[in-house]
Amino acid sequence: MAVLENITSQHTQQIKLNSSRNALNYTVEISNITKKNNKKFNNKIAVDFNLNLKGATSTNTLIYKLKVNKRYFLNSKGYAIQKLNKEQQLANTIASLNNDLELEISKNFKLIKVLNTSAIRQKWEIIKIEILQNFPDLKTMVNDFDWQLKEENIQQLFIEDNFYTFFFANIFNTDIKEEVPIIEQKIISNGIEEINIPITETKNFKFNDRALTQLTVNSQAKIDETSKTLSIPKLNTFIGNLDTIAGTNYQLDFNYNASYKVNSAKGIINKGALSYSFTIGDDYKTKTTIHFNLENNE
Repeated sequence: MAVLENITSQHTQQIKLNSSRNALNYTVEISNITKKNNKKFNNKIAVDFNLNLKGATSTNTLIYKLKVNKRYFLNSKGYAIQKLNKEQQLANTIASLNNDLELEISKNFKLIKVLNTSAIRQKWEIIKIEILQNFPDLKTMVNDFDWQLKEENIQQLFIEDNFYTFFFANIFNTDIKEEVPIIEQKIISNGIEEINIPITETKNFKFNDRALTQLTVNSQAKIDETSKTLSIPKLNTFIGNLDTIAGTNYQLDFNYNASYKVNSAKGIINKGALSYSFTIGDDYKTKTTIHFNLENNE
């Protein structure tokens, strides 16, 4: 069970991560809406998964098993789509690579690496045969996945995944002070088309009761314009391909808000919500929202 250290302190608290081996069942909804040159694209999925603590490594990091039970594509009203189109079938097939993951997690609850990468690649070898049989024109995409799933590349694929960087919140076993922020550098993967956007996230902490059993974490972020990973040439090329007016300066607007509800006494995140958007004038806007909820509790 989790332990809340220094509960008598008015300044610093440290939340211990839950050490129970019982499965935690979470549901998550991920939505992306993009408007580009008056065309609108909408994608929304729901996932039900279990998270199990399996043990620890020799370096005192933790091993978790993440198993997806169900995955749904949702329509605009939030109902599960019964008959998937070809694009959704393809996305569902590729997403099945993430159905069974063994993850190394820090004691702060941050994703360090994926441990069963060989099994993922073996599964991909089977899946890509199915894809090429059904979609023979996707050989370029398949070759790209071959490259991404190589051992030297696959870790970055998961570590920078927008859901995993949000869900694994990196807030446990850390000295925190109420309303004193913690600053972290992150990447929003494929934030604008295929362009990764580096951000600086600021987390603020607030206990909601005198017993310090309920914690709220609120986060805001801004684009890290000093980061070497921010590709201004790619952004300029992207903007130039929009239906923009020549000679006009276009500003990139970014909004980011995130929150967690944490059971401090048990060291469990009960729910999380993330919303971020990128806007370029009237010609482009993309908005992503992620919500997850713990469906069971000890």
